[in-house]
Amino acid sequence: PIELGVDAFPETAKYLVSAARSLGLRLELSSPGYNDLTDYEAASFGVYDGRSWAYTEPRAGSFFDSGWWGSQTLSRYGTSVATAATFIKTTHEALNSLYRPFSSLTDVIYNANLQSETQNTAQEVLNNAGVSIGFRRELLNAWVRGRYAQNLGTISALAAFMAADSVGQFNIGREDDMATLWKRMVEDSGAVVKLGSHVDSLQKMPWGGWELTSSTQFNTTTTPYDAVVLATPFGLSSISLPSTVEPLAKVTYNPLHITLFISSSRLSPHPFHGRKDIPEVVLTTPCSWEYDSISAKSGEPGLGQPRFWSLSRVRTVIHEGERRWLYKVVSATKMTQEDLQELVGVGEPINWVYRHFVSFIHPLIVPRRKFSTIRLDENLWYTGAMEELATGVEMASVIGANIARLMHEQWKKE
Repeated sequence: PIELGVDAFPETAKYLVSAARSLGLRLELSSPGYNDLTDYEAASFGVYDGRSWAYTEPRAGSFFDSGWWGSQTLSRYGTSVATAATFIKTTHEALNSLYRPFSSLTDVIYNANLQSETQNTAQEVLNNAGVSIGFRRELLNAWVRGRYAQNLGTISALAAFMAADSVGQFNIGREDDMATLWKRMVEDSGAVVKLGSHVDSLQKMPWGGWELTSSTQFNTTTTPYDAVVLATPFGLSSISLPSTVEPLAKVTYNPLHITLFISSSRLSPHPFHGRKDIPEVVLTTPCSWEYDSISAKSGEPGLGQPRFWSLSRVRTVIHEGERRWLYKVVSATKMTQEDLQELVGVGEPINWVYRHFVSFIHPLIVPRRKFSTIRLDENLWYTGAMEELATGVEMASVIGANIARLMHEQWKKE
């Protein structure tokens, strides 16, 4: 099995760790770093800007693991390393307030004193703090692109600092996978899952509940509910909400192409500036001469000279009776057969290809002063507000758990 998306989560993901353990799934704590990009625990790591190697490291450890920063790195970036590390540590500590009850994301940000991080881009915050453009371009920008497919000039500082997680990663034990966790969570909840059922509209009832109209290919039904949780970003649905509901913020999503391919050949030096020992994990960043303009763009225009966001040699596999390499490419546009052939070299074999396209995999987490409300109306709740602040399964769990708590407290009072 190969995960197309995330196959690990940080040990600070309290709700995911708790859920996995309570469901009896075995967790494996792997070494910090790029374990959501490759199976190699000590993979080599490089940042390529389409013309040259901006940075290389023999071990893709934790982003701010002291063992990673050798004398050459510190002499190259100076105090920028410590300054960025302080921002990241402070942000992660402040976000612990999300694990306490809250009724407004805007209030949480204000109480945690994170207004600057949510109202400005990472580029602006780091530049004002004196973090060198070299450090931003060569390391932090590449890391954020690898996680969120955004540049520092478009993403909020808070989201960028969250992306630079510096702790160990948990994997679900090899006999299971992340899909097992989602399946077990649904089963354990006792929820009735109606796949293929489309929610059309909501109607508020005099008694305080809601009538929900849904349709399938064959019929339409209307069902009364005590409460409704809109658990998808509103912009990705076609649900009609009552006019009394305050307009929700618009969120734009990044499309991503994920390509897996198998080859008996290693990557070719030709498309990588002649380098022969190409790292197992390759992230990208714009060239120095285009960084200022490119970093303020998203999607394909934000790629710059590189052709992809990330490329990893995941592991060796036995394919057709032979040991071969499995590669994974994450890109803004489709990787053609010619693109893949260039990666391994003209004439070299490509034995298997699998392409997967997701039209809305990552929200563009742009600076904001205000976030959508969580309680849209009486007994009507909204988890999608979190997508305006941060993304990821743990953050989705945080907002879901918080709304469940608010509903429970309300019902106890009633």
